[in-house]
Amino acid sequence: AGHTIEGDGVPTICNSWMPVGDPEHVIASTAQDSVLARATDISFQVHSVEPSHRDTLRSIELIAPAYCPHISKESP
Repeated sequence: AGHTIEGDGVPTICNSWMPVGDPEHVIASTAQDSVLARATDISFQVHSVEPSHRDTLRSIELIAPAYCPHISKESP
């Protein structure tokens, strides 16, 4: 669909389609995506295995304050 992926292999594909890393990296990566302005939903995978409810809530607590202000329509 018009996307060019340089290189091959799983790490290259993952890095091309899925922002992974600390909040600063994810914010910078998603800010370059023109689709974000039109997105109605954003998904986060907090663990690659089934975590406990407590662990999932803790992950959301860590992600939300760092990332959500940067995607809010009310943000400058």
